[in-house]
Amino acid sequence: MKTIILTIFSFLTTGLLLAQPIPQWSSSINTNFNLYIYGNPKIKFDNAGDLIVVGNIDNGANGKDILLLKFSPSGSILWQQIFNSVYNKDDEAIDFEVDVQNNILVTGRSNIDSVNGDMITIKYNSNGDYKWMNSFNGIANRVDAGLSITIDPSGTSYVTGFTSIDTLDHRKMVTTKIDSGGNTIWTRYHGTDTLASYVGEKIKIVNNEIVILGWYVANAISRYVAVKLDTSGAVLLSNEGEITKGMSSFFIDNLGNFYFGAVVAFKITKINSDGTFAWSDTAPTNLPSNTSGDEVRAIIVDSLQNVYITGRHYGDDYGGPAYSNADILTIKYSASGNKIWSKRYEYLSNNAADIGNDITLDPDLNVYVAGQSERNLTDYDYVVVKYDVNGNEKGTIRYNDSGSGDDVITSIVVADSSNIFVTGVTFDNLLSSTTTQKYGAVSGVGIFEINLVPISLSAFPNPFSNTTSIHFPNIDKEVFNFNLFDASGKIILNQKTKDDKVEISADNLPAGLYTFILLSDRKNYNGKIIKTK
Repeated sequence: MKTIILTIFSFLTTGLLLAQPIPQWSSSINTNFNLYIYGNPKIKFDNAGDLIVVGNIDNGANGKDILLLKFSPSGSILWQQIFNSVYNKDDEAIDFEVDVQNNILVTGRSNIDSVNGDMITIKYNSNGDYKWMNSFNGIANRVDAGLSITIDPSGTSYVTGFTSIDTLDHRKMVTTKIDSGGNTIWTRYHGTDTLASYVGEKIKIVNNEIVILGWYVANAISRYVAVKLDTSGAVLLSNEGEITKGMSSFFIDNLGNFYFGAVVAFKITKINSDGTFAWSDTAPTNLPSNTSGDEVRAIIVDSLQNVYITGRHYGDDYGGPAYSNADILTIKYSASGNKIWSKRYEYLSNNAADIGNDITLDPDLNVYVAGQSERNLTDYDYVVVKYDVNGNEKGTIRYNDSGSGDDVITSIVVADSSNIFVTGVTFDNLLSSTTTQKYGAVSGVGIFEINLVPISLSAFPNPFSNTTSIHFPNIDKEVFNFNLFDASGKIILNQKTKDDKVEISADNLPAGLYTFILLSDRKNYNGKIIKTK
């Protein structure tokens, strides 16, 4: 037997130069996609304060499947599930919600063959046990999908999306009501033009009414579609209005007002709860007409009815000296559409791209924008930018995973200013992982410097057959969270220690290569060990 000395780098927050927090914990699950646009995980709190992450995973011959994870706030994986439907082809999660009993309901689609996919809604209980699947197959036996879900206090869910009505994939908006046992109560359709496509993108329960926002397109004409139903499915409101740009982001506030963001322009539009036009605003640009770069990717509304948007904006100096490719533009509006502040995040002053993918608020109405930011014109990093209520930038988080490739945050939630959780896609050797992390307070510019300090860790014996010990520096007796991963990226051991070593038993561990991460509030160690037969 022998001791392997693992020389790695520890991230130490010292000095007073650069704001750059490190994750308090980080968990990665291999998802095996080759592009960051796949997977698209989302993160939400349940009612107990735990974290639910839902995304997708490529299982090779079994196609794409749905990945569900539940974390404690301290980073322990409480359970992990992979859903593969009876069709054993591509299954895709598009949206999910958590009900008052902490059941998780996911909607999306499941492919039956190369041309036919059903809308599906699946339910798991708070322990991760699969309960049921509800499926919907439209009259054309083509593509149907659930795009948004909402749940009432009784556990009844409402799903909106689309159903194909012919072999040319013209579509109607479809909304279905499902009871807590998975039974369909009713299904409603919207769309009279059989040569058009109607799609429901967002659904919310407001004052016991089912509020739906979507779009219509036919013959190069686009319209927003605002619909309200009562709980029996009767139509209370049906309104459409022409729009000049496509729609890429959707939001319904707690008063039932509708908001949509444009693609091909950095434009936000508000529609009142009665379906009438409220206001619209577009950030100026001089991009050529054949360039579709600007896009609003996320919208949120606070308790005062202020509106926040983020996405990517190419500025108004295309081809000029101030042009810097895409930047993260974040704008705050009053309820009546007056611009309160507008802030731009640009990491590199050249043609690197920065894109905001999600936005959220903490209880003090600080703003957190999460997305992706190029560090070298080729690869994206995780990025979070924090603004206070007045639009002052309070700091940033940037994270470059140890593997080569893009790292992209797709979703963020914040409990308070010291508990920030993100999930997204990271890459190593051209294959993706779903990576979920927790950060503490975002520090103001000029607070911390990240130094890379070489640390020697010893694993003895390594390789091992019965037990091994990982020794690491811990003079200050910090609390470390230890995670051991198998070759697939699954966490198989999680424990906390204030010691300077971790003991690992080979009981029930198959032979193979294992990686580990040790995380404290200030340090991040990682390495590899080998279990022999």
